[in-house]
Amino acid sequence: MARTGFVKSIENIAQIGPKEDIKTHKYEEMHGLNPLLVEVTKIDNIAVLPELLDQIVWVLNFELKYPKHDAYDIVTAISEVCQNTLDHNREIPAFIAMQSYFNENNKFLEIGISDYGAGLTATLSKNEKNPKMRTDLEAINYATRPRTSEYDDPTRGTGLYHLMRFTYRNCGLVQIHSGKGKIRQRRKKRTEWNSTAPYLPGVHVVLEFGTKKYLLAGA
Repeated sequence: MARTGFVKSIENIAQIGPKEDIKTHKYEEMHGLNPLLVEVTKIDNIAVLPELLDQIVWVLNFELKYPKHDAYDIVTAISEVCQNTLDHNREIPAFIAMQSYFNENNKFLEIGISDYGAGLTATLSKNEKNPKMRTDLEAINYATRPRTSEYDDPTRGTGLYHLMRFTYRNCGLVQIHSGKGKIRQRRKKRTEWNSTAPYLPGVHVVLEFGTKKYLLAGA
């Protein structure tokens, strides 16, 4: 976790100890050198995104063998979700990270996008045209529908919808956790938690993609 930049990214938010066991400084000179890794990066303005998104496209296209148009579709949806964290949580930064895994037959890419803002239930409740959300799980499911937003604007609210659609189409996995609600979907299988999910403020999205040809062969 020190290599991914997690410990350093939360040093002003949380206290981890004993400090002498956390030698984060030895990894600092390695930051940005591995094209298969995006260290935990604060999303506090839109300018940090283009280079990171290009890197994700490269991994999907060249390492996981996704056609370029599929890679761009996935990354466009990721970009929209990142933009949402800026729009809905202006005072609280979000974070993005990417890590690659390998086994004998396959390569995997995992991407995490997290913020500690108000969460989906409170955010969607700001738009009077949205139905009242009784649970966090209802809010997550509603948020994955097209044109669902805190804003009364038909051009907004497509990020999570596109993310679910492109992930499903490319045999990936998507998990969304907000408050006490949590959904996890891979292809046609969808698992949901509500009261048993630990409470987490904000919105936390995890994506996983495997090698395209390998997944299609096993589908």
